[in-house]
Amino acid sequence: MAGLASGCSSAMEHQSVCPWNADTLRAERQAKDGWLRSSPHSPIPEEQKVSFAGLSYYPPDPAFVFRARLEIFPDPDTVILLTTYQNDVRKMLRFGKVHFEYRGRPLELTVYRYTGKTAERFPYLLFIPFKDATNGKETYEGGRYLDLEYSPGQQWYCLDFNRAYNPYCVYNDQYSCPLVPEENVLNVAIRAGEKNWKH
Repeated sequence: MAGLASGCSSAMEHQSVCPWNADTLRAERQAKDGWLRSSPHSPIPEEQKVSFAGLSYYPPDPAFVFRARLEIFPDPDTVILLTTYQNDVRKMLRFGKVHFEYRGRPLELTVYRYTGKTAERFPYLLFIPFKDATNGKETYEGGRYLDLEYSPGQQWYCLDFNRAYNPYCVYNDQYSCPLVPEENVLNVAIRAGEKNWKH
């Protein structure tokens, strides 16, 4: 009985941090495809917008939604992230790590916080670049990104890989995109979020 109560408590805690709604996710994807197709700020080249039929996504899957604990580093360092352009670098704050479990296996990803003008526009946005075992086959070889909205004092967050997205350089080589640091390479297949884009 104690084990059953514990399991129910864990499920309730997960649901409170990570409420799941596949219809909401599908609506978000439809809105993004529309924006990519029509917005003047879209990274899709103008000559390809006419034939753009939307991105390729994995089906919504709650198995890739994790209740993750944020560990903030006591003295976050400013680090340099290399990008797809050799003459371009990004200064970011190595802010902390998110810890989560996938099929009973503990995993972690380093979380970065923006600096400069981007930080002024998005003061609480955390950036998580990552690679996994699908890269170069089902997803972009350079990896994908996740965002988290930081709330001071909050320890538990929803890490939803269904919302993993491609960097803009996947769609247009005129964009410079941060490369995934070695410490954020996962040795598991994350079959959720955006797949590679064939154009």
